[in-house]
Amino acid sequence: MLRVRLSPDDYKNYELSAWVDSEGFSGQGSGWFSDTEILEFASGLLSVASFAKKEARLLGGPVGASMPGEYCLDIRAYPIDSLGHFGVQVALRRGLFDRERIEQCPSVMLEVVTDTSSLEQFGSGLRELLQGGRDEAVLGSSN
Repeated sequence: MLRVRLSPDDYKNYELSAWVDSEGFSGQGSGWFSDTEILEFASGLLSVASFAKKEARLLGGPVGASMPGEYCLDIRAYPIDSLGHFGVQVALRRGLFDRERIEQCPSVMLEVVTDTSSLEQFGSGLRELLQGGRDEAVLGSSN
């Protein structure tokens, strides 16, 4: 299961916080995104769910991220088969401290296997989060 929440700043940027668990493993983290990035990802999820697009991805880091590969939250959705099963891979990493190498940062990567309806609901839920219509968006697992 994947749960996300948004916390806005004053400039139409959002801290997207994510909690994920799959097969006994779990993690939590957050990254910063513009409203446009979140809306494009939500639309991309709907395109993936209809097989019109092969992948949707939301990749973000901490405020002021400057190193290549410095992300804190990476969510990627893709079809697993032609029967309506989808994978949503979630990678979480703590932000870097001064003089710290990326390889030193604790991280977790999990895949949530889901179905068409759940993926579409999650995409719609992200849009509703931006509009203030809900507190969190949830992606359920089909396992």
